[in-house]
Amino acid sequence: MIGRRAAGLPLGRDLSARFLPWLLAPMAALLALALVAVGTVDRAIDRWAAALGDSATIWLPAPEDVDHGPDPRLMPLIAQLEAEPLIREIRPVPRAEAQALVAPWVGAELAAGDLPLPTLVDLRLAPAQPGEMAALTERVAQTVDGARLEQPGDWVERLARIGRAVQAGAVGLGVLFALAAALAVVFAVKTALAIHRDTIDILHVMGAPDDYVARQFAMQGLRVGLIGGAAGSIVAALLVTGAGAALPDTTAPLLPRLDPGPIGWGGLVLVTPALAVAAALVARITVIRRLRAMP
Repeated sequence: MIGRRAAGLPLGRDLSARFLPWLLAPMAALLALALVAVGTVDRAIDRWAAALGDSATIWLPAPEDVDHGPDPRLMPLIAQLEAEPLIREIRPVPRAEAQALVAPWVGAELAAGDLPLPTLVDLRLAPAQPGEMAALTERVAQTVDGARLEQPGDWVERLARIGRAVQAGAVGLGVLFALAAALAVVFAVKTALAIHRDTIDILHVMGAPDDYVARQFAMQGLRVGLIGGAAGSIVAALLVTGAGAALPDTTAPLLPRLDPGPIGWGGLVLVTPALAVAAALVARITVIRRLRAMP
């Protein structure tokens, strides 16, 4: 048997070992960014549900008298709404706030002028039983001619479905990046086995088992995976930090916000050790299977 202090294979001198970290680094960065995308969308879906899941808005057609005074239809409507057990909170939307909503579409000057705007009332709702929302909508329409009640739950659900589709796409891309990294490790290991075939044969003659050779390749894979994973994670973290600084800071629930959450930040931290362990396992399995197939 070969001694514990016997020289190992010079795997670090191979060109494949030198370039493999730089092949793994972009794959690690892309994998980390895919996890950031998954975490950001997950947090956005939670934010949409928390902000809008129990909300509704009543729209009253713009009054014919554009004097910007109090809408005379508002007080009877609020009196009706206060008697509704389904409604927890009532908030008439000030005209200035309505102007701010339409300003990005029609321009600040037109929005601040004599533009006829609907009267809006925001509501917070209690959990509704089947049919209660339809009955409430009908009573609102009967109280004020032309009034309509809109609940954003339906289109929030559609947004959530779009977000889940984006998450599935990001997970799929992450799987492809991981497979590409595994294939790169397999190719590098097979190349190193071919380069060191004579040395491995000598080690076998000296009594070295396949596990001894595979263990050296696994350690080399672990080292290369750590280097490539750390480089990729650093690049991904810098990109996320830069994007977070570039995006405007907003508290609006529907506007895009870079918020990776535990999934995204955890991905940035765990990509490096996960890639290193995976590279070591792939290298070991590849070597064992290749050596057993050799004559």
